[in-house]
Amino acid sequence: MNEFELKANSETQCKEFLDTQKMIDTVLDDFKRISNDEGYITGLSTGYYDLDYRTRGFQKGQLTLLSGRKGVGKTNFALNIVHHTIKKEKETVAIFSLELSGDQIARRLMVLDMNQPIEKVFYGPDKDSAKESLEKSANLLKESLMYIDEDQDITTKKILDKCLVLKEKSGLGLVMIDGMLTSTDSKDYTHAVLKKLKDIAQQIDCPILVTSDISSEEENAWNNCSETDGIPDWDYYNRVTDVKMLMQKASLNSHGEDDGNEVEIVVSTHRDGKLGKIRLSVYTEIMKFKNLSNR
Repeated sequence: MNEFELKANSETQCKEFLDTQKMIDTVLDDFKRISNDEGYITGLSTGYYDLDYRTRGFQKGQLTLLSGRKGVGKTNFALNIVHHTIKKEKETVAIFSLELSGDQIARRLMVLDMNQPIEKVFYGPDKDSAKESLEKSANLLKESLMYIDEDQDITTKKILDKCLVLKEKSGLGLVMIDGMLTSTDSKDYTHAVLKKLKDIAQQIDCPILVTSDISSEEENAWNNCSETDGIPDWDYYNRVTDVKMLMQKASLNSHGEDDGNEVEIVVSTHRDGKLGKIRLSVYTEIMKFKNLSNR
């Protein structure tokens, strides 16, 4: 091997290392934001104080998994976060839905924005005011940078390609994927899909929120863990996801009553593995989730 080949080989190997200076600058910027009292959120705010406190917001390049039994409200909760992202954070959102149609998603987001059931708009006593609210909500969605894909045969390759186009076109603040994972999927399949989605999150440098149905066995295993034990060792999501959340209906609300209007979300972050619990109230008529904490 001549001198030129040795030099070229050396440069190639050096490129495989992380850029230490850039990495340190990133960490330093995070410390400065916190020290300047800009808050504990270093990523994208979800609009939920306790969730942001535990995760510091959804971070770029990270994969968040929202699990729960079928019908518990995962999709609606994810859409609440989407609504906050486009309205308050003014970020571009891409939604890949294998269950709901684009029309259904738009309807739910408009209902969240109006803060009242759609029936009251058309049949309520104050129709003029309600219709004005409807038009305002419609304009919000029209002006927002939200893109919906309802292809039920979507693949991770297509998701990556479309996200790269969006990122180049208008930037990308959040990706939501709903209906791709079910409780009947094998562990190997689920792990493979999550690994690909994690790779996509890193390639597009954007947080991805994906929903997944969970079996009763997995839910029971979570509930039997203490906050210091963390996720069970057998949990095959653990090494792939950065944040894992389990949503379930709270047996009793914060006042000790069983009214079915509160949910509990168990949160585990990859950096420490410990479990934390947050509670949210639910306006069930429009499936709007609200903070209970006064943080």
